[in-house]
Amino acid sequence: TFSVIMLALVDGEPRTLNLKRSLQIWIEHRREVITRRSLYELAHARARAHILEGYLKALGNLDAIIATIRAAQDTEDARGQLIARFELSEAQAQAILDLQLRRIASLERQKINEEYDTIVARIAYLVDLLESAPKILDVIKRDLNELTDKYGDERRTTIDYHSGISFQESDFVRDEEVLISLTQRGYIKRSPAALYHSQIRGGKGVMGMTTREED
Repeated sequence: TFSVIMLALVDGEPRTLNLKRSLQIWIEHRREVITRRSLYELAHARARAHILEGYLKALGNLDAIIATIRAAQDTEDARGQLIARFELSEAQAQAILDLQLRRIASLERQKINEEYDTIVARIAYLVDLLESAPKILDVIKRDLNELTDKYGDERRTTIDYHSGISFQESDFVRDEEVLISLTQRGYIKRSPAALYHSQIRGGKGVMGMTTREED
């Protein structure tokens, strides 16, 4: 048996975590990310659906809409009349005014209906997702599977549980030449031999250990 300990930032604070707690925190983070992402998408989908509902109202009263815009004194007057006559919101009226008259006349009911149905279905999915913790976990699993399919590769290491190989402490000590310095007062120091080199004529060499009181 073995344990994995790691250091990570949790709520902006460094903490020491085991593997299980690390996975729990990561899942909680992904759950929050998916919730925020879904809320953002839901808001945009509802806004788009609202505009499409305005377009559908315009298609049902196309000639009257065009006549109202042409008869209006200015954009503000046209917006007010559209809101009053056709029970449109300000956002819907502005979206219609943002279209040129020829584009209003060429609006295709089938395309608008198809887009509206798609968005309504997406809204229903997002609302259901946000209300279901198990479904959010399913999204986390799906995202992980997509990452595995895109970036995953075969394991490059092998874990052998049955080899029976035993290790001694000396097996983990690097094999290198060292110099051991021992002073008269009992101080001892181990230094890699690479720290020392032959002294060139006139040079001072390398001091590997300082002395105390002429020790």
